[in-house]
Amino acid sequence: MKLLSSIWFTFLLFALLTRAAHAGGPENVMLVVNANSQDSIAIANHYVQLRNIPANNVVYLDDVPETLTCTAEQFREKILVPILKQIEARNLARQIEYIVYSAGFPTTVKIDEQVEALKSKIPEFNANVWLPKASINSLTYHYQEFLGNSPSYLAMDANWYARRIVRNMLEVPFVGKLQKKYQAAIENYRAKKYESAAQAFAGILKDHPRQIAVRYYLARSLAQQGKQDEALKELELCVRSGWCYRSLTENDNAFSDLKNLPRFTKILQATPDLVYGLLPTRGFEGNIFWGRNGWDNGDRSEGKQFVLSTVLGVTAGRGNTREQVIANLERSRAADGRNPDGTFFFARTSDVRSTTRQPQFPRALKELRRLGFRAEMTPEAMPKNRDHVLGVTLGAPRLDWSTTGSRFEPGALADNLTSFGGILAAKASQTPLTDFLAQGAAGASGTVVEPLSIPNKFPDANLHVHYAKGCTLAESFYQSVQAPFQLLIVGDPLCAPWAKFPEFSVAGLTDGQQLTADFFLEMTPDKDSPAIRHFEIFLDGIKGNRTIAPGEKLKIGLKSLTDGYHEIRIVALDKTMIRTKASQTIGFEVNATGKYVNLAATGNDKYQLSRTITLEAETNVGDQIEIYQNSRSLGSISGQKGSLTLDCSLLGQGPSRLQAVVMDGGKRISSPPLEVEIIP
Repeated sequence: MKLLSSIWFTFLLFALLTRAAHAGGPENVMLVVNANSQDSIAIANHYVQLRNIPANNVVYLDDVPETLTCTAEQFREKILVPILKQIEARNLARQIEYIVYSAGFPTTVKIDEQVEALKSKIPEFNANVWLPKASINSLTYHYQEFLGNSPSYLAMDANWYARRIVRNMLEVPFVGKLQKKYQAAIENYRAKKYESAAQAFAGILKDHPRQIAVRYYLARSLAQQGKQDEALKELELCVRSGWCYRSLTENDNAFSDLKNLPRFTKILQATPDLVYGLLPTRGFEGNIFWGRNGWDNGDRSEGKQFVLSTVLGVTAGRGNTREQVIANLERSRAADGRNPDGTFFFARTSDVRSTTRQPQFPRALKELRRLGFRAEMTPEAMPKNRDHVLGVTLGAPRLDWSTTGSRFEPGALADNLTSFGGILAAKASQTPLTDFLAQGAAGASGTVVEPLSIPNKFPDANLHVHYAKGCTLAESFYQSVQAPFQLLIVGDPLCAPWAKFPEFSVAGLTDGQQLTADFFLEMTPDKDSPAIRHFEIFLDGIKGNRTIAPGEKLKIGLKSLTDGYHEIRIVALDKTMIRTKASQTIGFEVNATGKYVNLAATGNDKYQLSRTITLEAETNVGDQIEIYQNSRSLGSISGQKGSLTLDCSLLGQGPSRLQAVVMDGGKRISSPPLEVEIIP
């Protein structure tokens, strides 16, 4: 197996490891397009418009394998590495949280050599458990381990972001030597050597300040020494970091002397009351090094980083049509924040595909009902004659949703445990995941090779709980599956029907405004908006270095901006652990020195796919005008004025955003975007 050169591997890995952002917004998406596939381009064109994906966040690949299955080397060299290089080259490493594939990509990757490497590491290795194939999205999610040629992503608990039950959560946050050091501190605590234990926990906390287990044990140790104020401070920091086990804290003998203190009562009131060990639903964060206990370790040697990944649609083999994929994406976008009413269904039958996950059903049903949703177990393979299906967890080899008389609500997830749901080759057997998408589901998953009835390889029943709490489609899937390496996930990753989006107004700049002097922005939360944590600012698609508090004024100086068109994106994050995001995008033009470039198209704004389009551009600087669709160059015009005629098939069917760019002393001057639509 050919590997990246060590220099390039280290460079790319470090590039993504140093990013820091929160999931859920288009500015966090890198959309990947097969430049040689009309389906891929058309679907991407619609998705860019539907989700307002920044132009710089679209990458076009020219040498994509044409089959549904490729080798690990092909995936690495022709797909994954080129994507990561573009993320770094475009200065996007700090903000990319999702790598999303349009149609036209292999869905299955052969991983023979990494499975072979696993044999020597697992004495009880079973070849039937680890058949050597993986999904494209799972290898993208586990990009660190895959590029590092480590088989650790094949473990049955490889996904440390998964929200699972970790009964020894407080005891196993680390691995290796640090875990031994931590265990020694716990033994001192149990031996009532509280001062020594506290010193050890505090020392570990200096290097791992976000690991909640260490902080909780430090609070225990301080309380046992009678250092009440210090113990209370650590407990407050635990709650602020997401500690959510009120009953455990309330009944913890370490805090018996604190129980009558108003400050301790206040801490308990602020602490959610989850069953101890059950990891709470939370939004994905790219700056987190997820520890083995599901909390942030703050250190790459003691945690894993991931990047969420789905496929927007598959049009080859047993996939959907281009029109079905686009309609699905349109429904998904329209579903955001709708808070649809209906029922979640869990099929409880005697089929092993159902019984495998049935132990998970009661907890999911209870939580969905606590949240105010209707949730039912049905003795049939599918719910019959139900109009408002919010989501299903099924388990059968062959299903035909069209015969049920039931209807998915926009945004619904359909999950069916069967062997070959993700095998989309034309002659494959069993119901493919794409059948549910054709019937209106927003997202579905299926394995790309025989998985056996191993529950860790499939989304657990809490898939719908995470979704109902406001997480995105991608967050919900990856929080619910511990070993996703064989799981193909298809759908709009940003779809969030139950998200409660922040709302705010912006003062100081209006869309289309022309500027000649510095200006100030001020963001104010709306009266009924969920509480806003802070605002992030993206200028021309690049994330700024600081966050802005509500009501704080931000000065934008024109000295750092060239003349021409610019775009500022203001992103609000709420204060919950899900960190729901909402954004406003404002385009403006700078005219400080009188330089410009303009772009127009002859005729109207709609052009037939089989014909040509002529673009006219003019500038007063430079000697060449480059024409772009999103981030890719379509061609150039020599001189400061001229035209460029292109085949419409190059742009692909659907809406396209075009810009003219000229270089002035090494700096880009851009035209306002030109929106055109290519029709069949």
